[in-house]
Amino acid sequence: MIINDILSGDESFTSSQRLSNTDPLWVETRKRPRTFGNEYRRSRNLSRYNNAIKNLIPIRTLKTSEDEMPVDNAGFFSTIFFSWITKYLQLSYHKGINISDLPKPSPYDTADYNTKRLEALWNEEVMRHSLAGASFSRAAWKFIRTRIFISAIIFGCSVILGFLGPAIVMRKLLEYVESSDGSIYTGIMWLFLLMISDLTRVALFNWGWSTCYRTGLRLKSAYLTTMYRKLIKSKNLNNRDSGKYINMMANDSQNAFDLCIFTPMMIAGPIITILIVSYILYVLSPIALVGFLFFFSFYPLQYLICRLTGYFKRKSISLSDERVSAINEILNCIKLIKMYAWEDPFRLNLLDLRKKEKLWLEKMTITRSYGSSLTTTIPIISAIITFLAHVAGGHNLVAAQVFPFVLLLNSQTRHIISFFEIAITTTINAKLSFGRMKSVMCIQEVNCYIQKPIVKNQAVTIINGTFTCDIDAVNLSGGNKKKKKKSINKLDGETDELSILMPKRIEILNDIMFEAPKSKLIGICGHVGSGKSSLLKAALGHLRMTNGKVSRDVTHQIPYLSHCDQIYMMDNGRIVEHGNHVSLIQAGKQYYSMVKNIMANNKSIDDADDYEMILSNEDNLEFSNKIGNKYVSNGEKTMDINEKNDDGTLIHPENMERGRIKSETYLMYINAMGGFFIMTIVLINVFLNSGCVLFSNWWLAHWIKAGSGGINITIGNETFISENIIDNPDLGYYQMSYGICIVAIVGSSLLRGFSLTRTALGASSNLHNKVFKQIINTSMQFFETTTRGRLQNIFSRDISELDGQLPLVLEQVLSNIVHGVLNILIVCFILPYLTIPFIILSLIFYFVAKLFRRALRDLQRHESVTRSPIFSLATTTLQGLDTIHAFEKESEFIDQFNKCIDINGTCNFLSNVLLRWAAIRFDFLTIFAYLCTGFTIVCLKGHISSAMAGLALSFCGQMTGFLQYTIRLLSQTELKFISVERIGFYLKTLKDEDSNTKAALVELKREKLGIAGRTGSGKSSLISALFRLVELHNGCIKIDDPWKVKTDEELWIILEKTNLKNKVRSMHGQLGAIVDSGDSNLSMGERQLLCLARALLRKSKIIILDEATASVDPHTEHIVQMAIQKEFADCTILTIAHRLQTILSCDRIIVMDGGKIIEFDSPQNLIENHNSEFSKMLTAADKTTNGL
Repeated sequence: MIINDILSGDESFTSSQRLSNTDPLWVETRKRPRTFGNEYRRSRNLSRYNNAIKNLIPIRTLKTSEDEMPVDNAGFFSTIFFSWITKYLQLSYHKGINISDLPKPSPYDTADYNTKRLEALWNEEVMRHSLAGASFSRAAWKFIRTRIFISAIIFGCSVILGFLGPAIVMRKLLEYVESSDGSIYTGIMWLFLLMISDLTRVALFNWGWSTCYRTGLRLKSAYLTTMYRKLIKSKNLNNRDSGKYINMMANDSQNAFDLCIFTPMMIAGPIITILIVSYILYVLSPIALVGFLFFFSFYPLQYLICRLTGYFKRKSISLSDERVSAINEILNCIKLIKMYAWEDPFRLNLLDLRKKEKLWLEKMTITRSYGSSLTTTIPIISAIITFLAHVAGGHNLVAAQVFPFVLLLNSQTRHIISFFEIAITTTINAKLSFGRMKSVMCIQEVNCYIQKPIVKNQAVTIINGTFTCDIDAVNLSGGNKKKKKKSINKLDGETDELSILMPKRIEILNDIMFEAPKSKLIGICGHVGSGKSSLLKAALGHLRMTNGKVSRDVTHQIPYLSHCDQIYMMDNGRIVEHGNHVSLIQAGKQYYSMVKNIMANNKSIDDADDYEMILSNEDNLEFSNKIGNKYVSNGEKTMDINEKNDDGTLIHPENMERGRIKSETYLMYINAMGGFFIMTIVLINVFLNSGCVLFSNWWLAHWIKAGSGGINITIGNETFISENIIDNPDLGYYQMSYGICIVAIVGSSLLRGFSLTRTALGASSNLHNKVFKQIINTSMQFFETTTRGRLQNIFSRDISELDGQLPLVLEQVLSNIVHGVLNILIVCFILPYLTIPFIILSLIFYFVAKLFRRALRDLQRHESVTRSPIFSLATTTLQGLDTIHAFEKESEFIDQFNKCIDINGTCNFLSNVLLRWAAIRFDFLTIFAYLCTGFTIVCLKGHISSAMAGLALSFCGQMTGFLQYTIRLLSQTELKFISVERIGFYLKTLKDEDSNTKAALVELKREKLGIAGRTGSGKSSLISALFRLVELHNGCIKIDDPWKVKTDEELWIILEKTNLKNKVRSMHGQLGAIVDSGDSNLSMGERQLLCLARALLRKSKIIILDEATASVDPHTEHIVQMAIQKEFADCTILTIAHRLQTILSCDRIIVMDGGKIIEFDSPQNLIENHNSEFSKMLTAADKTTNGL
């Protein structure tokens, strides 16, 4: 449908995002064949940064139009606080956001602009290192490196400020609380400095995020469009890999986006490491570095975990590609599956693939969960080891030393390690994705060798042409093992993914001399597999050749050959004869023998005069006129295909829910996890882990508050109470209890991660299996009114979200919610005065969260809906490459794909920006809560212990960043549940086909039944009903055809009966050979014989022939007719034919008109009844035959 729309006109798909020819970044070049757009030339001066530098102006008052992206005209404060997106939140709150309300993408963020940048960098890479040595990772890095460096610097400054706040300011504040002197103004001063440092840290952090988002959007758009442009220009593309390419568009592009988001944060790891070492040496003691060494040792372990996760991910991705390819093939062949009632076998085959995929997904998600669990617990364990080692060295421990360090580890360092772990994972995943992308970039493009003919009156000319076709390694091996040649390139892990296949080239056409004059009808004939279609492909430029041009006609039907000006006879890939019909008949060679053999075997031509007339080609003009007038004289109705139905379109817009995610969606997911009992066990594990972590902090505060235990010490003549915890008589008890927390935290953390990820992945598999069963068992009407892209979106991106993203986000959000609630309760228990301020702040939190979550849901749903056209266009493009190349419509398709990417990218960009809009405002609110806590502690100086004050400050300090991150995680979890919601929509709305049977109007038992009627009378529609391709409004159909398992011996016998035995023996793999899509290894006629062989093998009780031999040569038609008469003597046969002679031998004949059965009787009775419609049709056919 998309192909037809684009091929029907050019103006509808003109890109509106192209820059003008005067832009300094674009240089107009001479147009070359098969080249799209203008050549991109990189600017070497600083002028390319002018627009970005303008965003550093504090306030900009430029007015933007409604359809213009406001970010380009935003000032510095509007950029870091994301104030420019506030108007969309207001719009969403009042009436909701429609797709028409969204702005156009910035010219610097469009797919067309960034694709040309990336392609230019890739071309430079190839020129420097050759195709084998080129690295797509290097090209991508050059694409993003400037903005990545800037973001890294910004994040580094944010980390330094985040360290200075607790390490210096908070420590001074606790020393002030612990001391007996000092005015309240001193405490307020330290509070003010603490607030300034946190506010600046948050602003810088969000500025870095803002830069990363646009970088990721640009790389993702360029990645997708570059892949599409490469695929649309490729030839000999294996259709079995279409699922792989769709999966790459769905998942690998997201890996590229994540790379830009998290890579700059890797700089925070070394910075915080240096700062913490300095703090330990300055504030604590050198022996306390033992805890940090344990913390530092986690980096190699974290790297190993990430590498192991990457290995499992590679395995799961390959199986995911295989699964998506299988689903794609099932969707493309759903009619055939419905006709043979093969839903269950194909579903079971897919379930086997899913089980294999699930095994690797479990290994990946559990390993990743263990890494994530250790990431959150290592800082806490390092703090415990640090303090125990410090005390074991005989040093005292006070609140001013402890709680700033606890805050640093539990808040700043914990998040940095988490981001560092994600950055390593995304880097590994991106390397894999870039390696897969390089394999796409190495695909051979269509080589435009077609030249203009020297002679002007020649439409097509091929001179001494020899043509070859590439057969990939899968076809040669007959299995999944591929012959690989390792690439020279060893960079970025691209070797494993590239592993260039060594194709085998087979000579198809040899020494072709072909001419097709203009305004002439040229016919091409030959037996099955002689090379007729290959000649057309060669003329279209889809095979390797020396030169040639386009051809327009091909047929092997003899009645048309007699009208051709020139006929080319082909045999075994060669042109053996050419000339007109009369000269070839008179020559008495291969063409004459073929025609004579066909006429002798064609039982529909009984008149010897007709036989002689066709051979002699007499009265060609009269014959042609009568054949042409035959269809007009019957009063057939014609209809303009461009006329539209007033009732609406066949394919309706995709359903998009409004408002918040309904509770039934969450209930469906909980049931898929195993029910409320399993969910309760998971929540208990989450509470247990958070309780162990908080208990360790509380126990540390209790230990410090206990101090020396009231022990008196005497120094000289003075006796006073010791303040050193080393003197406490219960020191061993405190140390042992504090040490046991390590085992409890690690054990509960691993148990939490294992239980949650295992059940979440089980829910994903259950939903996958249920929705696939529901879809494959639904009626054919659903597939005819639903685009393939929507279904591929379900089984690629949505299932990927459930497999990989949702378990990780769900684990974090549940843990953070429990941890945050317990934190607030403990702070309120220590400082009851904060209860009312916290309640007020909670209400403000709720209002802001409600405001942004409503807009976020709308944008995320638009992002999901606008993602489907990307997959639909990509799928139809891969399926129709030959047609697109023949009409030279590549540029129109690329423009349309650019539009799809830009719309989806806008939704994605605004969604991520909206998350940061909420994050910075939530951070400001938590900083205010932090300020309230500090002010209360300052006011209560002398009435609160420094240990409890430090515990309250550390808990509130952890909430800065933690609370907004939890709320964003909660929103992201809700967004991930949109994928569950989409799956639930199909589970709720789709129904299985009705299998109830009550009665039948017509019963056919071992009868030969002919079905006749004029064009459009409903003959094929009747067959569609029998095959369940259309829904029944009333009545039922009974068909009994059980399944049986066949042996190899039975297969060879059937193949011999259909003259396919030699062909199959010549194929690699023989009975295990794969039948490729298109006609790459079996011609159309051989495929028809294969269908006949399948019917013979199944011993089908019902055989349906709907113009079964219309698209095969007469020799193949004769084979089919003879096999039917011999092998299906005891079967029920339904034959649809316009040539009435072919159904006169049937037992009974059905005559249809207007979709109704108007006559049903034996042929003899219908012929004898001169008033019958069949008799009139037969008389008209006889008159036409006599006239010929």
